[in-house]
Amino acid sequence: MNSKRNLLGIFLALVAGLFCIAPAAQAQESESDLTAIREMWEGQPLTVKISGDRAAGLADFARAFARAYPGDLTDAIVARLDDPKNTRKDPNTFVFDAPHGYLKYRYAMDGGAWLELCYWTLPKGHRMVAVSMVDLYSSDKEGLLAFYDYDPMTHRMNPITPLPVRRGLERGIDGRIVELPRVDYDIRLYEPSDRRAKPEVLKWVKGTQFFESDQ
Repeated sequence: MNSKRNLLGIFLALVAGLFCIAPAAQAQESESDLTAIREMWEGQPLTVKISGDRAAGLADFARAFARAYPGDLTDAIVARLDDPKNTRKDPNTFVFDAPHGYLKYRYAMDGGAWLELCYWTLPKGHRMVAVSMVDLYSSDKEGLLAFYDYDPMTHRMNPITPLPVRRGLERGIDGRIVELPRVDYDIRLYEPSDRRAKPEVLKWVKGTQFFESDQ
């Protein structure tokens, strides 16, 4: 009887250990993803592949970025885009809001790593596309914020460098959490230690490729 209890205790301990290890492993994977993508991102243009004469959209921009920078997080986004009904039962959070031009994929288990993508409509069919990657477990806390100008004539996303902020953002991202807009046009930067504090807001200058800080 005691031997059975001992075996049961060992089994329960192993199961508990697996639950403890999983979030840490996921965090390490997301950190290596973010670190690798930051190292690879050299401002290279991306080709947006579309079929027929239709205009490029949210899914096309997301696929172009994710396929250019493969990793656990970006591969998961492509898989989710290819499976809109989620038949694979992906447990992570996926927001695909085509009318507002906004996408977000976030690990559900620990919630510490995610990717956002959105775009703004510009004259002559151009789109300004922004990609933000956040990893609260990353040692440098810097994340990634990248902007592209999509040209409908060439189907290419051309990097916008430096960051298109005309006024403000003197301290850079500086470890803050970047929140791309879903229902309006402005970008917000939050202190990770206090999400209730007033964020710095980068207000979009309508019709341009520029933002201005409210601070």
